[in-house]
Amino acid sequence: YVDDREWCGIVNGKDTLDGALIKSLEEPFRRRYKVDSTTAEMRREMIIAASEPYRIVEEARKRGYDTLPGVVDRLDYLWHTKAKALILQKRRGNESYDPSDAAIEKYYNDHIDEYVVEKPLTIQHLKVKDSALAVFLHAQAQTGIELYDLALDYGEAQGYDVKFEDVGKIGEKDVDRGYYRAALRVRDGSIADLATTPKGYFVIKVLERQRSKTLPSVTGTIRGILRRIDQRRAWMDFRDSLYQEYDVKFPGELRNVSVPVLSERKDLR
Repeated sequence: YVDDREWCGIVNGKDTLDGALIKSLEEPFRRRYKVDSTTAEMRREMIIAASEPYRIVEEARKRGYDTLPGVVDRLDYLWHTKAKALILQKRRGNESYDPSDAAIEKYYNDHIDEYVVEKPLTIQHLKVKDSALAVFLHAQAQTGIELYDLALDYGEAQGYDVKFEDVGKIGEKDVDRGYYRAALRVRDGSIADLATTPKGYFVIKVLERQRSKTLPSVTGTIRGILRRIDQRRAWMDFRDSLYQEYDVKFPGELRNVSVPVLSERKDLR
């Protein structure tokens, strides 16, 4: 029933065994002796068992094993790793930080180009003057015939006013409203409804459509980003205060490194 920090044994007048260590052996000893509760004699045996690693270390020191290069290097590594772990315990920011809706919306608006595609449609079309021919070519395009081939067959070959244009990316402000609405209604690789505009009739093929991401659809993603930014800020503040506390300086400047062109590099294989 002793406190976890209470001394239960002293090994070679140097190392101490505390209550927490002895208590950890209680269940294994109960299983070993098949009892519900250990006796005083068993507990004395537990103290001796707990002291064994310390006694081995003391014996190794007497024999000079702690001066062997490999052991010294390992000990330095363990001390460094433990010290670093203790120092880094304070590195994290507020683990419960939850960005507000206003902060999320501000991030979304500040990075609007990442979420809202200004020119979401990649387009090819045929521009046709005659309405009847436009209806016919639209039907032909829907069967899978390429617009370029239709322009060759009915434009150059037969003399109709049919022009093929590989338009590329467009947005709502780049074309007539009816044209754009027709293109928005179809999936990638599909032929849109025939578009009638003041400039003529258009048989439109939508090669690709990129969708914008609304604020509600990316709220969770942005919340994670803001949390990582907060953690990064906390880390930088921690690092700077640590450097200041221990007067850490980086003398000199990094030298400029020039990488030779590929043809001048040595074969390192």
